Amino acid sequence: MAGVPFFWSVAPDGRGPTELVAYRLERGGSTPELTAKADEIPVTITASPAPVEIDVAALRVRTGPSLTARRGDPP
Repeated sequence: MAGVPFFWSVAPDGRGPTELVAYRLERGGSTPELTAKADEIPVTITASPAPVEIDVAALRVRTGPSLTARRGDPP
């Protein structure tokens, strides 16, 4: 891990992240500290230089007529 004290791993699908795992370097290896999934509530990740609140679902692409229709397209 080259001495990187924290790293995050993101598992995506076609619409964006489905899961984020935050790791912390401990005793020469990486230890998962937190797993956040897109279908869960926002979480605060402390495996970072400063605590970060993240909502994995908010990072996903939303689909629907209001977001995909172009101006002038029929409904």
